[in-house]
Amino acid sequence: MELKKFKEGKRSLYHSFLAEKSDAIPPAPFAVLLPAYSEQEVSTAAEMTPTLLESGCIEFCCIGSSAEKLHDLIDEIIEDRDMFSIVTTFHSDVEDACDYFLLAAGGGTPSLWAFTAQHPPIAKRLMALIDDAATNV
Repeated sequence: MELKKFKEGKRSLYHSFLAEKSDAIPPAPFAVLLPAYSEQEVSTAAEMTPTLLESGCIEFCCIGSSAEKLHDLIDEIIEDRDMFSIVTTFHSDVEDACDYFLLAAGGGTPSLWAFTAQHPPIAKRLMALIDDAATNV
């Protein structure tokens, strides 16, 4: 898992692969960015959802061609647990998703966790946004 601090050190982006097993979990509360470009990713992300909820996730941002499907699956899990304060969004556009995730997800919560390391265009966009923010301070 890679860690990148931004917003003058007030926010942290944890970046890892979707299926990466890690004992390191960002401090709660946190928001996640989950890829949904294949049935395998949708399935893996949906399986992770209960653990992410239990660990303090307050927002799920889904990105990819199957983002709406993943979003609906996560909504079902949230509804089954009566956790109606949890936010879910879905985006098919990389720029839109990354902009939203870094600038608005979690209502400005200090911790963000992107499970998108297997998608270089997403990782590149996230890092570019962070670098741009650092130079425009």
